[in-house]
Amino acid sequence: AGDPSSTDDGFFGSGIYFTNSARYAADVYSSGHLMLGWVSARSPFPVVDEDMSVLSGKGAYKHYNAHYIPVGQPSNPHDVNFFPCKPGQPPVWDELVVFQNAQTLPRFWVELEPDLGNLSTPSAEPRYVKEFISHVYAVLEHAAIDQDLKLRRALNAHLEVFLMMDEDDELDGTHRALLSLLGKLIDPSTDQIDSAAKKRVIDLKIELNPESQTSTATCIINASELDGYYLRNQFGENEEEITSYFLEQGFDEVTQIKTSQFDNPSVPYTMAAQGVFKPDQIGNKIVVTPLMKIPPQTTPFTVEQRQYPVDFTTAQKDVYQSIITIPQDYKFESIPEPMSISNSLAEIQYNPELKENTLTINASAFFLQPQYSASQYSLIRKYYADIIEKFNEVLVIAPKN
Repeated sequence: AGDPSSTDDGFFGSGIYFTNSARYAADVYSSGHLMLGWVSARSPFPVVDEDMSVLSGKGAYKHYNAHYIPVGQPSNPHDVNFFPCKPGQPPVWDELVVFQNAQTLPRFWVELEPDLGNLSTPSAEPRYVKEFISHVYAVLEHAAIDQDLKLRRALNAHLEVFLMMDEDDELDGTHRALLSLLGKLIDPSTDQIDSAAKKRVIDLKIELNPESQTSTATCIINASELDGYYLRNQFGENEEEITSYFLEQGFDEVTQIKTSQFDNPSVPYTMAAQGVFKPDQIGNKIVVTPLMKIPPQTTPFTVEQRQYPVDFTTAQKDVYQSIITIPQDYKFESIPEPMSISNSLAEIQYNPELKENTLTINASAFFLQPQYSASQYSLIRKYYADIIEKFNEVLVIAPKN
């Protein structure tokens, strides 16, 4: 640290350089390895475009013991030199420079897997494993797919299976169904993951029984295209894991589990559960959450402001319908108010409809864009908080007399 002769002068000071992004480190600086470590610093000096001439090759600026540098996208996409952001320029990565060895604690040395590249030119209609492998590699190289960690892991899991097979084996029906899904991931009009491909529909039917102090519930989850692909890989037909999932969603006991279309990725994957739960009781009144614990319970947006874009990877849509039936001698004493938000960023709807002793709630949350700018962060944070508050509101049921 502080010795320019050890490597180079250092654009932003002669010190030890770190970044929060493994992708940036791997693409720009790595020769096949990454070091992960802890870094200690006081409030760092924020570096902007005109500061380079002052800091280059020198030690820590004034009383600071670290420099923090948001870096912008070069005008040439092939340029490997990243510079501090100019005024009004959004950052794409960051760098952190510290100046004492004692400020760092290396933890892990990671060896990166080499990029094997395409094994052959993808054919329009792959027939053999070697052609299919090439097609999967081509999909993995797409920028939108590359940014989706869960999707990349799922595709890589399939790829590992294919790499163990004979390259001259013919594809079977399951492989062709997966191939069909891969063809639907990217919307050619936007060159992004198709927003319609990440959709989950949740249907709930709840029957309240105050006399037994328990209620029965049926929950059916239909996940189409990309979201179905996630659930197939996460749960498959493992009844123990599916049961645990539904217990986390508010069931006290799961009495029956069913899945369908696990082996057919071209249609929505379905998970269904029947069971019982115990609603809260206050005196002779019953308090129940009509969507159980299926909607988000906590927000990922914990900071008040953000300097970087919010990357959802793909537009996301969740649709809910809950039908709550109560005995004839009970009434709904408290029903949540409807809510509607509709603009270019999000569409959020919550609509209760009461008919006699049955309440139907139709709700949906649709984040329309795969990525939001830092200036839009406060709105996205608010919308997410609105979803948590509204979608988890309770009903109060009381006797009529």
